[in-house]
Amino acid sequence: MKFSIIVPSFNERENIPVIVDKLQNVLKDIDYEIIVVDDNSPDKTWDLVEQMSHEDSRVKVIRRIGRNGLSSAVIEGFLAATGEYLGVIDADLQHDPVLLTEMLNEIENNDLDIVIASRYTETKDVEGWSRTRLFISDVATKLAQLVIKYKVTDPMSGYFVLKKSVVQENVEKFYGKGFKILLDIMSVKNDLRIKEIPYTFTNRLHGESKLGNDVIFQYVEFLLERLFGKHVETEYIKYMIVGSFGALLHFSILTLFYKNIGYTYSISLAIAILVAILFNYIYNNIWTFKDYRLTDISLITGYLKYNLLCFVGALANYSVSMYLIDHMSWIIASMVGAFVGANWNYLTNSIYTWKTKHP
Repeated sequence: MKFSIIVPSFNERENIPVIVDKLQNVLKDIDYEIIVVDDNSPDKTWDLVEQMSHEDSRVKVIRRIGRNGLSSAVIEGFLAATGEYLGVIDADLQHDPVLLTEMLNEIENNDLDIVIASRYTETKDVEGWSRTRLFISDVATKLAQLVIKYKVTDPMSGYFVLKKSVVQENVEKFYGKGFKILLDIMSVKNDLRIKEIPYTFTNRLHGESKLGNDVIFQYVEFLLERLFGKHVETEYIKYMIVGSFGALLHFSILTLFYKNIGYTYSISLAIAILVAILFNYIYNNIWTFKDYRLTDISLITGYLKYNLLCFVGALANYSVSMYLIDHMSWIIASMVGAFVGANWNYLTNSIYTWKTKHP
């Protein structure tokens, strides 16, 4: 029996020697390998691991060029691993390596598929976390239940052990983006034998947390893909979500300038339209079409295209609504018009502004 530990890393040069040393001590009586998967860290974490591998051949490194993301890094480590059992642990010492032997014993002796180190089996508190971060984690954990069938306390855990056969049988179904690979694994198979064991999540030793807005956006994308991806493009759903927030902003700006500040309706409406269009363009560029994100001069020319195409969409909205108003209630007519306009905007901007499709 061989045990492969996957350690995804990005700018963890200070932490790597510590985590590797701890893993070597914990696993000294086991046939193991440590695979550090590094996203070409600017601090040259990969270079340090290469040097360490010369001293211990069980320490290995995968340096990824032009590829990034925790989930895809872990998957790449899984595929390179030679062990019958696979473990995933962070490089920042927030996961206690001592638990690995217990987790390995559990999965081996009880014929389990996955053993999860859970932060929440005994308490909802996490050392060093603010109330805001605890709230975000709690909401994310509850939302995770929408895409999995398992009643586990910590589906977002980044610390777990599993059989390699689970990966081999399901890897082509993994979403592979974002930071929550365990949730990804559980979302594609509903009959896994899973057990959780408690552990205390501690503060990172060196460096900065990778949690940011991108992580939240990627998590939302994952949920959308798992919930609706079989039926409609995720980009379409994201476009409509951004549009909904744009509509709320539009009416808020309109109300502010027309009712509160006292501008004329026409001026207030013009301001609201311009602000909403700019908002939609920015967030569609940042989020909806992030893989085709426009920069530099293309950001400006893209904005001009976006305005032109949305103007045509507005005309389509108006025309359809005016035609239907004589045949049905104004609410339904308006909704159908808005639907036609929004779909025109999505399709044409996908083709001509962000060029994700071909005409």
